[in-house]
Amino acid sequence: MKCLRTAAGWAFLGVVLGQTSCGEPDAKFANGKKRVASSAADSLGDLTDAYLEDKNDHEYAEYTPVDVVNFCNIYPRVTVAETLSFPATDSCDFDNGINLERRNGHIQAVIEQKTQLTVPSNRSVVCGINLTTQSAVLTYDDLLLLTVEDTIVLSSNQSYFSALETEGDAYIWDFDRVRGMAVDSFATDPYCLGTTAGDCELPETDTNGVMKVEFFPEDFAAIAAKYSGRDVWNFGLVTTGDNDDNDCMHSDFSLSYQLSYVDVP
Repeated sequence: MKCLRTAAGWAFLGVVLGQTSCGEPDAKFANGKKRVASSAADSLGDLTDAYLEDKNDHEYAEYTPVDVVNFCNIYPRVTVAETLSFPATDSCDFDNGINLERRNGHIQAVIEQKTQLTVPSNRSVVCGINLTTQSAVLTYDDLLLLTVEDTIVLSSNQSYFSALETEGDAYIWDFDRVRGMAVDSFATDPYCLGTTAGDCELPETDTNGVMKVEFFPEDFAAIAAKYSGRDVWNFGLVTTGDNDDNDCMHSDFSLSYQLSYVDVP
């Protein structure tokens, strides 16, 4: 997955299984059948093996990542449209509650916002989520990340990942594990879940810019499998700060989303 920084334009976040962000058929699919390169297939197989080892820890899970990809190719897809909203924030609450005192170059404080995405039924398997920001420009300071049930799907920075727990190839957000951690630079390449091809664009901290992310089926299948059987998914938007008055801020973050799913008999 290539990671790019941008400074102007429109904002878009796409999470699509079997379809590109522009609505064109993925090159990995032909006549409704999935074609997976051997390396991608091996990677998904490894992910499934790791998934099965701790499947008993997944309260709702009924399927594996391979199941999800297959279901989304076999059964007819349905698409519903809704909105996710994260109101703008403007400053950290330093030295209060879980937040530490101000300290330059460290992860000292956090604001975490949650909203919910509704899945039509507990027999539905999510095949794709297409999210588009309703505002043209995104601004944040210092770090920004987007989570699905605490799994990081997008982050403006990777320097703190070494302190996080992992599940397969995914990183699990936990402020307690990074609180007070030094950050060499807040202006590093962004991270997007997955290792296959696609765009991963996000402006640098404290810079007006755009967000554009494109995922492929293998990138999102583990999350869809883990939470199969749930009718509500929790999305989180997290911002952090080190010492400035405008840290932990982000501009209005309202997202129009299209949820693609299949009902499994």
